[in-house]
Amino acid sequence: DALGQDDSPNALRDELADQLQSEFDHSDQLSPALACRVKSLVHLVMGSLKDILPGGKVEMLGHMVDGQLNVLQVLRFIDGHIDENLDNARLAEIVHISESCFIRRFREVMGQTPARYVQDRRVARAAELLVCTGLGIDEVAHRCGFANRYYFSRVFTERVGLPPVRYRNERPVASKQWRAKG
Repeated sequence: DALGQDDSPNALRDELADQLQSEFDHSDQLSPALACRVKSLVHLVMGSLKDILPGGKVEMLGHMVDGQLNVLQVLRFIDGHIDENLDNARLAEIVHISESCFIRRFREVMGQTPARYVQDRRVARAAELLVCTGLGIDEVAHRCGFANRYYFSRVFTERVGLPPVRYRNERPVASKQWRAKG
């Protein structure tokens, strides 16, 4: 037996959990293979819940968990590729589901559409760059995935309540020291 001496479902589950923990300790990203094995572990756990929970509840939990694992993988991808085109079709490809199913699951888990989340992350990253670096507005817009400085300024102002230059100028003095170093 590749995973251990005991063939019981609990022994298999525990051994898989130990292996995954070790891989998580040595990895920054959730690779497709690792995500697949995490799902396997979740389904092993879900299988043991069938003895405890009423029938339909286990299936409902399984769908929720699968959706959350998929969304976690997408959230990590978004943060690592914020400057790229992140349309729904591309994000759905990452988790190998249809675009409509992806949008529905993302909204269930995150409480907002993927497009709204991406824009929120872009604005948050832009605010960080404005305060912590001396980058120009064009460069901040580019690094955060906005098509141009004008669109960036409009979206940033709508979300934050201040235009980017004013936002930068109204931050504490400490942020100006960071900008000088960055």
